[in-house]
Amino acid sequence: MRPRYQYAILVFITTVLCSGLKAQSQENNEPAETIDESLIRIERQIDLWQSGQFDRDRQLGEIRAWERLKAILKSDPDDSLRTRVARDMLPLGEFLGEHDLAIAEFYLGQEHGGVRGARSRLEHIVQEFPRYSKMDRVLLRLAETYVREDNPDPARNNLSKLICKYPASDYSTRAFDRLNQIGFGSWEGCDKYKE
Repeated sequence: MRPRYQYAILVFITTVLCSGLKAQSQENNEPAETIDESLIRIERQIDLWQSGQFDRDRQLGEIRAWERLKAILKSDPDDSLRTRVARDMLPLGEFLGEHDLAIAEFYLGQEHGGVRGARSRLEHIVQEFPRYSKMDRVLLRLAETYVREDNPDPARNNLSKLICKYPASDYSTRAFDRLNQIGFGSWEGCDKYKE
């Protein structure tokens, strides 16, 4: 974990660069948060995060932090702090991806329904957190949702992506087995999955 002062610096930078968010809060007749208030609030969120408490406040804090950091990246794409902000987004993406994956697996474990909810959560992970450490597992679960709904084309696409991007994964063997079951379709190779 990063020391507290690095997060305080990140929060300060986030607060300064997100002046547009303050302007938006003023348009909505909400009181603008001072930098000191922002630092105190973020320090509380950091304390919750570091203590390992998985509660609703922590999740909401992580989502807000993720959105603020995304706003920084969008507002000034040529900023010199871009790499640092992107690097600091990784643990947030990991936490939020883990949360969405747990919910998706809960939905998939339900006897009736839940497939659409699971697919929604899994697609969110793929779109929002592309560097999530368990992406191979996410792609396999996402393919399973499409197979359950008799939609083999997106299932093939996700299984092929898993095989091409994560060939050393334990899940790639399961992906090959699943592709054999539903049929390979037309193989376009791995070139389209390169970043």
